[in-house]
Amino acid sequence: MLEFTNTKLSDDSGFVAVDDKNKFVVVSFRGTLSKLNWKVDLTLTRRATAWCEGCFVHKGFWEAWQEIRGKIIPLVKQARIEHPDYRVRITGHSLGAAIATLAATEFRMMDPHYLNITELYSYGSPRIANRELAIYMTSLSTLSYRITAMDDAVPRSPFAWWGYRHISPEYWIFRNSNNPKADEIEVLEGYYNPHGNSRTHWLAIEAHRGYFGPISNCATAK
Repeated sequence: MLEFTNTKLSDDSGFVAVDDKNKFVVVSFRGTLSKLNWKVDLTLTRRATAWCEGCFVHKGFWEAWQEIRGKIIPLVKQARIEHPDYRVRITGHSLGAAIATLAATEFRMMDPHYLNITELYSYGSPRIANRELAIYMTSLSTLSYRITAMDDAVPRSPFAWWGYRHISPEYWIFRNSNNPKADEIEVLEGYYNPHGNSRTHWLAIEAHRGYFGPISNCATAK
């Protein structure tokens, strides 16, 4: 339906597609790759959002979603009209996981029907929200799967002591992240849980690249 890349301000990249075999409308966001992506990641200031009272969001991730939402939302709505029995699956890795989280939240907010059909699968997402917003986003749905891998450093940024938090729960792959068994994944509740990925301290990059396989292999650095 749509492949988007090289947006002007943040270089958002990804696609919207219809999976007829599994009956999904899929929205996928690429992870950090370009200089513009890094600029988004390193925009560490927060801004208020009207989504909920006292809520603040990472300014860079918010602006990245705002830049592409006007194309994505109408396409997903149209696909749902054409395929009313299809669910919505939103996913992303790294920067893409942060944008995917905001996208899933907006779909769930705009129509009560989307609360029960919008699934979020995020891989190696950085923190994007203050505690109030993390609580609100978590409260909207039980269909969010925030997956972290071993000592991946990205989910530990921006730092918790700056006031950033995650949605809950966390699905922490603590061993063999490229091909984990079910008993190698631990489910942890909380917006900051010191017993999952946050218990690790290494600046590991290899773990960030391996989520059920080499998750970044199809990307070409710019």
